[in-house]
Amino acid sequence: MIVTISRQPGCQGEEIAKKLASKMGYIYLDGILLKEKLLEHQIPDSLFDRYDEKKPGYWANLSKKTELYLNNLKMVILEFASQGDCVLVGRGTQILFAGIPGVVRVRITAPKLVCIRQLAKEQDCSEKEAEKIMRQINNERKGFYRTFFNTNLESNELYDLIINNHYLNIDKVVDVISSLIEVKKDMDCSIDDLILKKKEIKNILYPKKTPLYDLNVEVNKGDVILSGSVLVKENIDLCRTVIMNIPGVTNVHTEKIIPPHVNTFGK
Repeated sequence: MIVTISRQPGCQGEEIAKKLASKMGYIYLDGILLKEKLLEHQIPDSLFDRYDEKKPGYWANLSKKTELYLNNLKMVILEFASQGDCVLVGRGTQILFAGIPGVVRVRITAPKLVCIRQLAKEQDCSEKEAEKIMRQINNERKGFYRTFFNTNLESNELYDLIINNHYLNIDKVVDVISSLIEVKKDMDCSIDDLILKKKEIKNILYPKKTPLYDLNVEVNKGDVILSGSVLVKENIDLCRTVIMNIPGVTNVHTEKIIPPHVNTFGK
């Protein structure tokens, strides 16, 4: 079972996630562990600090580092989730695992004033300062989701459950989420195809730098369909070879890759 927790600042989302993981016996991916895992994928601390749930600047949007960070972020999350029952917080996880029946996607909310007071308590600051902090965090997260996932993180369709924890303490919120987990625990939660897809994209783009443009990958039980375009026909075979070398791939279809245009002008 995979549980994703989206949260407004000041809603104690991380604390809820930790308590839920403890109660259910699930593993929990926090920011510290995520940073360590990304470092194993050669993503330096500087990139994590720049992009972690933050809106990239204009020049960052044009940088290959942005794409590199996103692909490795997804890969780390998928590898972590493949270990078994887990709780994940933010960072696009509710989108990454969309469409999988055995995933519980939750958003925690509360009235603005409640969030401000909680943030003021956590940050040991005035409510006025806490409101500025909340506004900045909200803007950064919204920018992160628009840039990396082209979506609005507050969209109701992204969640199975939205909880206003104004009148519920943390233990009660955990109980509510646990109840939904019990309802969905027997549903299919396979993410093997998602992992294969990210490995294929990563291997084509980095480090092999296989020249396939407008890349799209579809995976169904190890059966892979590649689409895009190449400048040299031989690169189609190169793409097929790169993907077939990934464990778990059973077949690769390249019929949707557009070969180089043949100029027939004057014939």
